[in-house]
Amino acid sequence: MERMWGGRRLDSEFGKKLPPNTRIGESWEIVDRLEAQSVVANRPLKGKTLHELWTQNRHDIFGDVPETPRFPLLIKLLDAQERLSLQVHPPEELAAKLGGEPKTEFWYVGAADPGAELFLGFRELITREQFKRALDKGTVEDWVQKIRVKAGEAMFLPGGRLHAVGGGNLLVEIQQNSDTTYRVFDWNRVDATGKARQLHVDQALQCIDFTDVGPHLIEPNGEVLIKHELFEIQKWNLDSSLSNRLAPVRQRRSCPRRILSNSSSVAGSESRASQKSNIAAAGYDPDAVTAVCDRRIIFPNLRRP
Repeated sequence: MERMWGGRRLDSEFGKKLPPNTRIGESWEIVDRLEAQSVVANRPLKGKTLHELWTQNRHDIFGDVPETPRFPLLIKLLDAQERLSLQVHPPEELAAKLGGEPKTEFWYVGAADPGAELFLGFRELITREQFKRALDKGTVEDWVQKIRVKAGEAMFLPGGRLHAVGGGNLLVEIQQNSDTTYRVFDWNRVDATGKARQLHVDQALQCIDFTDVGPHLIEPNGEVLIKHELFEIQKWNLDSSLSNRLAPVRQRRSCPRRILSNSSSVAGSESRASQKSNIAAAGYDPDAVTAVCDRRIIFPNLRRP
């Protein structure tokens, strides 16, 4: 997806074929929304959308999972050549009131330029009125916490957390299936036509948690990066002997919409044998990549010989 803050690293890092002379900021890797769908690339289910799998083959593929109208997660790749707007997503208790969708998310830093930062929460306590005055003066950045990051680090962002992605970051984003964002400050920039992007200050001020001071990066607990009611995320270090078995995944990584991607897999709490059968049907070596828990996202990190 073209974004004014995007770059070209989805081509250089993931082999995606990007349109020429455009700044691409997002790739929706696993998605079940009206405006976009993941589609099975091959084998018996070729051509089926994720929504069709979720509504027609849910138990067979995902196991015993909660009933929801659509697949509950949206997984993206973000290439931030420049910093994104300072923004917030609505928490569960406010989303419907504001006409949006709740969004809690997780970021995994796939790559980061030296000095790359994330903007997360506040440096110190601030009131809504102080924040509004800082917006009017253009000094809101002075109140926001900045954290320098490097590849392999991660952050959890509950709805209500003020945040922005700094330039030079390549992120994997795992989130609730939502596309509601309230921009509160866009660094006074304009697009190629001289037009500023729309802000949503009133909605943002209702959503921001002004007590969210000094949030930290995630401290992994073994393989577990985070265990939350919405998703569990693990990072696995795979033995290099799996290199050949993962080769088909690497060869197909330019496909932008698929159920199982080269960086993650999703499955329900089904039997191991059933999981292997389903993964094989999608064209993968079931011994190389297998997810084993409800809404669990696994990032294999292959150790090279």
